[in-house]
Amino acid sequence: MKRIRILATSDVHGTILPTQYSNGLSVYQGLARLKTLIDSLKDENTILVDNGDAIQGSALTRHHYHFHKDEVNPMTKAMSKLGYDFINLGNHDFNYGQKALAIHLKNVHAPCLCANVKRKGLSIGLNYAIKVVDGIKLAFFGLVTSYTPTWESKQNILGLEFIDAYKCAKKTVEYIKKLEEPDYIICLYHGGFERDLKNGELIEQDRGENQAYRMLKNIPEINILISGHQHRSLAGKIFHTTY
Repeated sequence: MKRIRILATSDVHGTILPTQYSNGLSVYQGLARLKTLIDSLKDENTILVDNGDAIQGSALTRHHYHFHKDEVNPMTKAMSKLGYDFINLGNHDFNYGQKALAIHLKNVHAPCLCANVKRKGLSIGLNYAIKVVDGIKLAFFGLVTSYTPTWESKQNILGLEFIDAYKCAKKTVEYIKKLEEPDYIICLYHGGFERDLKNGELIEQDRGENQAYRMLKNIPEINILISGHQHRSLAGKIFHTTY
């Protein structure tokens, strides 16, 4: 029986070392600690992805932005060493502006999948990507919460259009199915679930920040959805989709 493993990181928020800088204590976080785990699991049938909110969120990345913003972000260098196959973008990856994001994307050495953010009608990342592993054809695509402009400074996203994530997911899946006929479709969504996974009741205001439940209910062709943004630990299956 063929086995394909997908390893995903999300919402690392600029953390490299497993150290709490305020008190010097060791903590279970950071890319350095994750690399040990990833290296122990990774083989030729493993795909490594990141689901966004990578370059912002720590004292290290804040210092870098304020004093070395024209240089490559330390998080970018660390992620490059890990050898990601694909990355997605999170809402906080826009916090330092488009120049900082461009430097990250140029130097992370992994294709960016982010279909629902466009500049002059073109996605700033790939609409989707195909990966064949052990004869199995996998299609990956990425989305960031379309609520991002509500929080972000206008100058940081000037000229960018954020398409509704659900609508973009539906259109992208239709496109992939028609052109590629993959064995599996995997969605990297930097967003979360707006409804309770057991009873389907809303758990927050349905404002479009999180749309994963709606996606999985109405787009059955998505075989795997990797969520993020909410900082929740979730794993299971609903509407025939693994999350």
